[in-house]
Amino acid sequence: MVVETGHMLTNELEFITRPDRTIGWFLTSKSRWTDEAGEVVGVVSVSVDLRTDVDADAPHARLAAVVEVARRRFAEPIEVADLALAADMSVAQLERAMRRVLGLSPKQLVMRFRLEEGLRLLTTTELAIAEVAHRCGYYDQSAFSRHFRKVVGSSPNAYRTAHRP
Repeated sequence: MVVETGHMLTNELEFITRPDRTIGWFLTSKSRWTDEAGEVVGVVSVSVDLRTDVDADAPHARLAAVVEVARRRFAEPIEVADLALAADMSVAQLERAMRRVLGLSPKQLVMRFRLEEGLRLLTTTELAIAEVAHRCGYYDQSAFSRHFRKVVGSSPNAYRTAHRP
């Protein structure tokens, strides 16, 4: 789409396989690359792994703290107020900052980490789907399966079968 339209993508949250073959969330920006004559020669893409430590002086360091708390506590009930406290922001400030920078709400971020762990457990363990759901912080297996199918496009069992090493 970037090549055809020339519209730059900024801070898109993408699910990408890392070099070590683990799957993770990356904040990605893409733009069209043209030569001196204006002909498209490729796409420039910069992706930042949300697991990467962020320089404390960086403008988004407070959001990095939120990402870290969400990553550590995704399996337990977590309130947006807890995340706001980690960022030293009000809930409203956090909601606005996350939507602007990450393109999602604090609750959506937690759900992404839950899903990431579910993907990991499905491909690295023989745990029952219900146990995977429980370990990822879902209320029950059906809630996990609904969210999984919506985001991944297949059932957890089908994903496990297709991605087993």
